[in-house]
Amino acid sequence: DYRVGDPQRHVAWKASARHEGLLVKDFEQPQSHEEWRLDWRELGHLDSESRIARLARWVGEAHAQRRRYSLWLPTQEIAPGSGADHYARCMSALALLP
Repeated sequence: DYRVGDPQRHVAWKASARHEGLLVKDFEQPQSHEEWRLDWRELGHLDSESRIARLARWVGEAHAQRRRYSLWLPTQEIAPGSGADHYARCMSALALLP
């Protein structure tokens, strides 16, 4: 499903025409490793707000799937972890980015 922050050029227009809402092609999923490494630098083609939105979505997905994940941001690196405290720390760090 389309979410705020997804580039409009990634909208799957033909597939969206068959559904009620917009769908997007997701070219950038975290690798299927036991531990996800979520890295700001790997989203260099996006503006800052889009990077934050994408990383926040990935943090939410990792948390929902109970995966271990790390988060690299320009201001800090958060070591691998999981659980509610780790989720809150990552989301707070994303919220504080300029």
